[in-house]
Amino acid sequence: MNNHIEKRFVIVGAGPAGIHMAYLLAQHGIKNVTLLEKSEHFGGKCLSLTFHGQLHEMGATYIHARADEVLQLLKNLHIDKLSPIFSNEQYFFLENSAHSVINGKYWLRHEVIKDNLLPSLQKLPKRLKKTRIFWSRANLVTAILKYEYLHRKIFGKHSRDFLPKPDDKFLPLLGLSVQDFLLKNNLQILMPFLKASYVSIGYGFLENSPALYALWFVTPPFLRQCFWGLVANKPIAYVLPQGYQFVWETIIKQYELNIRFNIDIIAIKRDQSGPVIITGIDKVTGKATEWLADEIILTLPMKEALAILKEPTADELTAFSKQKASTFITSIISCTDDKRLEHQRIVFPKNLTMGAAGYLVNLRNSSECITQSDHIHHDRLELVALQYIDKETYDKYEITNSLKEELATLKLKNVEIGLQKEWSYFPHFNAEQIQAGYPWKILNFQGKNHTWYGGSSVCFESVLSVVSYNNQLISKILQS
Repeated sequence: MNNHIEKRFVIVGAGPAGIHMAYLLAQHGIKNVTLLEKSEHFGGKCLSLTFHGQLHEMGATYIHARADEVLQLLKNLHIDKLSPIFSNEQYFFLENSAHSVINGKYWLRHEVIKDNLLPSLQKLPKRLKKTRIFWSRANLVTAILKYEYLHRKIFGKHSRDFLPKPDDKFLPLLGLSVQDFLLKNNLQILMPFLKASYVSIGYGFLENSPALYALWFVTPPFLRQCFWGLVANKPIAYVLPQGYQFVWETIIKQYELNIRFNIDIIAIKRDQSGPVIITGIDKVTGKATEWLADEIILTLPMKEALAILKEPTADELTAFSKQKASTFITSIISCTDDKRLEHQRIVFPKNLTMGAAGYLVNLRNSSECITQSDHIHHDRLELVALQYIDKETYDKYEITNSLKEELATLKLKNVEIGLQKEWSYFPHFNAEQIQAGYPWKILNFQGKNHTWYGGSSVCFESVLSVVSYNNQLISKILQS
């Protein structure tokens, strides 16, 4: 490890993965670290903005209650102010004449009974409603236990977020769509829950998202926490009243990180006999600069990295050239106060199925969810609308019009659309790559050509995943 203290490290990207890796290096006495960031802000998809006096999360928002490695990071940084998120504050919008909303647990119960009971039980008269509910709950508990059994059978017991490589015989199963995986294992009763917890935050539709990623996100502890939260009204997640970006700001200040903003990297040249040469242009001054590195850590989207790597290796091309991504758009919405929207989050189930006409998946009330305080403007609501587009390129005019139309169906008054942020979101491997084991093969070529790979492209699109991956990667770096 002593040889690394004097080494020059360059990290490409000052999002959660890049800043957290600089933090880990600093903890091991490695201070010669430069972060190169393409944009003018740090934090990547953790972007906290104040609009009309209200803090809004434009990207990552929640820390789920079993995200142990993120909670430990907050503890290490002495960030102890967290606000709880409860299941009973998650509501669902109904397409009915009243345009009403319903509590999440009642929506889930309705969907479970509607689609997953035997026909004979569905035909029971309303006076036997308790019998229907009892059997739906019994079936649900059975499915949860079966899901946990399958998860442990495939991946074994593990404490880290990054899933251990399974036996090759399970890889074809992981390449199935989430829907096909559930149907194949007679777990379709879990589909409403996965729509609410997985699809509604931008991880693809059950019909086309690879099963690997649902299993990655919905671990047995997470699943149990969510359903226990419904039954016992326990927190299912937390938010940071200061904003998620505050975590990365704290690290930058405490460890005096050296970040260069607005750097457009145009080339990375690697040579086994010499240092890595990174060439970038300052987008403000137009000046070109070269940085020399003994080790380079890439945390940007890996498809973008291929465009700037001189002579990418065969492994890099095979692993990253076919990765797919989708788009997530967050918009700040202001409207006249409406009692239906005075909840932490409103989900739109009609848009959680592939081929849906709309893109709006949920509305988040920032005063109820983030700061958990009275409205700053008592006659108006400040909301964040989240739209999911299942592709990387799209017609911006169409998406904006779609948002206006969907807000119009809510019959909201005096609607204003404010700041908007577009994210390339959820980079992932396709079924063929998963079946070939590429999420785990990357670990085998980490460090070759003095190059290391981090960020959501090599694990999963969540702060927990990139932090957990870094916690494993730092050991490999120090042992190299």
